[in-house]
Amino acid sequence: MILSIVVPLLNEVENLPFLYQKLDEVGRGVLKDVELELLFVDDGSSDGSYELLADLTRNDPRVRVIKLARNFGSHGAVLAGFHHASGDYVTILAADLQDPPEDLPRLLERAKE
Repeated sequence: MILSIVVPLLNEVENLPFLYQKLDEVGRGVLKDVELELLFVDDGSSDGSYELLADLTRNDPRVRVIKLARNFGSHGAVLAGFHHASGDYVTILAADLQDPPEDLPRLLERAKE
């Protein structure tokens, strides 16, 4: 089973290392039996977010980055992420850690019900 996690973002370079670390911990911990696809959708960032994410793609095959040509807004970024997602289940997480990655196992269990 594949869980696609869509993360729309705009100028989140400071939060991205913490978010990635949490997602990695959850993915290697309680979700170790689930294949994760981490889809970061850069919605026109100008702060180095894309460059940081591009580095992650070189070291982690679970990470994919979609760079939008300009700022389309969060709904446009989410739609782009859904369009590129290949998972059996797809969810959205906020890049600012408003949505704790630690809630993913519980969310997945509810979806399976």
